[in-house]
Amino acid sequence: MIALSAGVWLARIIELTLSPIIGVISFLMVLVAVRFHERRLLNFAIATSLIGLTVSTLQVFDAVDESELSMIENRLVLEGEFRVESDSQPYGDGFKTWVVFESAEFSPTLGSLIGENGEYRWGERYASKLSLEANWQQGRGHFIATEMEPSVLISKPQNLQSVIGEIRSSFLENLAGVDPDSAGLVAGLAVGERTLLSEQTSENMRKVALTHLVAVSGANCAIVLASVYFGLGLLRVRRTTRFVAALFSLVIYVLVVGFDPSVLRAGFMAATVIVAMWLGRGVKPLRALALSMIILLSFDPWLCIDFAFALSVFSTLGILVLAPAIYQKLHRLPKALAVGLSVSFSAQLYCIPVMLMLQPELPVFGVIANVLSEPVVAPVTVLGITAVFLSPVFPAISSLLSLVASFGTWWIARVANTLAPLPQSTLPWPNDFTGLALAVVLAFAISLAVLSERYKTLSVVTIILLVAGSTAGYIEKQLRVYQFADQKPQVVNCDVGQGDALIIRSNENTMLIDVGRDPRLIEACLRSNRIHHIDVLMLSHFDFDHVGGIEGLHAVSIGKVLVSGFNDQREAVDRVTEFMKERNVPMTVASRGKSGDFGNGFWEILSPTTSASGAEDANDASLVAIIQLPKLQVLATGDIGRERQDQILQQGLQGRVDSQKPLVLKVSHHGSADQSDKFHESLSPELSIISVGENSYGHPDTSLISKLKSVGSTVLRTDTQGMVGIDSTEGLKVFATGKL
Repeated sequence: MIALSAGVWLARIIELTLSPIIGVISFLMVLVAVRFHERRLLNFAIATSLIGLTVSTLQVFDAVDESELSMIENRLVLEGEFRVESDSQPYGDGFKTWVVFESAEFSPTLGSLIGENGEYRWGERYASKLSLEANWQQGRGHFIATEMEPSVLISKPQNLQSVIGEIRSSFLENLAGVDPDSAGLVAGLAVGERTLLSEQTSENMRKVALTHLVAVSGANCAIVLASVYFGLGLLRVRRTTRFVAALFSLVIYVLVVGFDPSVLRAGFMAATVIVAMWLGRGVKPLRALALSMIILLSFDPWLCIDFAFALSVFSTLGILVLAPAIYQKLHRLPKALAVGLSVSFSAQLYCIPVMLMLQPELPVFGVIANVLSEPVVAPVTVLGITAVFLSPVFPAISSLLSLVASFGTWWIARVANTLAPLPQSTLPWPNDFTGLALAVVLAFAISLAVLSERYKTLSVVTIILLVAGSTAGYIEKQLRVYQFADQKPQVVNCDVGQGDALIIRSNENTMLIDVGRDPRLIEACLRSNRIHHIDVLMLSHFDFDHVGGIEGLHAVSIGKVLVSGFNDQREAVDRVTEFMKERNVPMTVASRGKSGDFGNGFWEILSPTTSASGAEDANDASLVAIIQLPKLQVLATGDIGRERQDQILQQGLQGRVDSQKPLVLKVSHHGSADQSDKFHESLSPELSIISVGENSYGHPDTSLISKLKSVGSTVLRTDTQGMVGIDSTEGLKVFATGKL
């Protein structure tokens, strides 16, 4: 059964990432393997394979009508209606909501709605005006939509959906806690609600591997089943009725929580166990895990490439396979401590390869944080789940239970907020193929060392070599950063992934243009370049990849803040405004013609006007500035496109550029294709910096790179060269850290 589940998962991945034909061949190979090695499962394997292939035909390879596909690919704006298929979930800096959209010319089609509205609930129906674009991700749904204007609610959920929505909303309305974070954590442990935690606490929990606490797991499902089954047992209810009631309660709970992959995995596995008990047959936990994987992957192909599903499966696998053996070796420790260490270490070890695909670092204090938090997790979860089911009928009791539970979650938040800020709370680890392969080898070697005496010596040697190698690699990277910073470059383009963050230094003054998306990355860049004060902070516009990392500036002081005057109503504006208000730093609208001294040089704004009149969108209204240094000049262009570039050129840009000094161009919009050849030909910059990370937008555009090279410009890219530095003290020098 375990081998069959692994085979089905692999076949699904091949089917989606390579080709349907190879996928079918993979399914056939799985059946052949079952035929020779576990024949009693052959009929079951054939049935699941047929179901899987049928589902793929209907869900994955069912092509959209050509006219509708053209609408999506041409990013048309359509007026119509959408039905919400799942509650909104956090996604990047906003929310994702699965919807089925339809209009007069567009038949009902599944896609995802991405935006700042996280209040959509399963079963609601809205009138909307959406901009559609092709789904650039490998995954479910034929389009990605953004709202052109606020959608209008047409109808609320009906019948069962209405009941489920009432249970969840009443619980959240009656939620109480000793502080906002503790209340938010109660909701997280009880129903997987992740939107109520502050960004800082959420980030700190991620750093110390506590994020899994706000993802519903098998423990939650077990609590629901046990509470109902044994509770009815105390009332002497018949066995069959108890089983039916327990299963019904589990279904209701899963619906209340939502259709997150980890929830589905936990729910199916728990249901498998309870049904086996009902039939009087025991089932091994590993087989229950395998069966739940097979069923879910057969009916939902996209789960095979879902990180949440993978993390849920591998953490459970680690707990079932490795934790018991580690516990036996820790028998001299107090039982509670031994259990906590073995479970936390095993789950995290098996999840490392998947975690590295999401972030190139490992939590150093993960095991410690989990051991410190574990004693309160179970009681908090029990109280939280009880509060969920009591909330519609006894709201006061529900509120009281959540308040009591919040004393435990206060402790969890305290653990995260204490350990995460400590030096080196995370250990960098490469997330390329080599890094992932080494992580898999490390997990396998540790498992072998614990489970097998025969290969223990070989495993221990392998572990020592891997740890020594990773330590040496980490030291080498730190030396590269130290040597980079020691040269004190005048211009530093931070490697903040798919985002912008440019440091310029003049004498003792420092300017920072944009802060990227991730607070951790800009914080690390400022720290490694030994920057403690920013004299001028220029935020070109309020796209999240330019200002989302604003919290990363918490450790530095800020003098002046310059922003575009564009009338932007997005969430990022509120986030930046709140951050500056807390620090008592006013924000000044910068516009064309404004300038200021900067060390032994000056800065000047070239675009836009005070109100950004004429700008079609926030990108078009980006601050464009030229910074003049004694032996160097820098032109920062935000995310402006071709038309704005030509307009700035017509307004006399060349007259503002000193032909006697090298020009450094911060290329607009991460090197997108929306660029003016005339603009770059006229400037002919000596150096062109493209601040870009891994993306699905085709950045940087190859034709743009060719154009820059053709005018004699040296192209510097953060996605390949890492942090880039430029100095003009003694001739023009360029250096980079390389990818870290």
